[in-house]
Amino acid sequence: MAKGTAEIAAGKIDDAIETFNRSIAVDPNMSRTYSNLGLCYTYKQQYDKAEDYYKKAISLDQTDYLPDLYPGVELYGA
Repeated sequence: MAKGTAEIAAGKIDDAIETFNRSIAVDPNMSRTYSNLGLCYTYKQQYDKAEDYYKKAISLDQTDYLPDLYPGVELYGA
């Protein structure tokens, strides 16, 4: 997951999406991976897809606060 996070920070959103999808293939129950995919799609301004990933993250871990924070990224210039 650190690789995908670094790719987001470097602006390599498509690479990060690939990395997170590989991570899901290995462990489909990691909510943070879905949160990060939601962030990627928020940056790509694909908000419906981002919302789906945020909802999946919350369904896996209701204590994960990131899906609640990331939608605000679109309001402040994703």
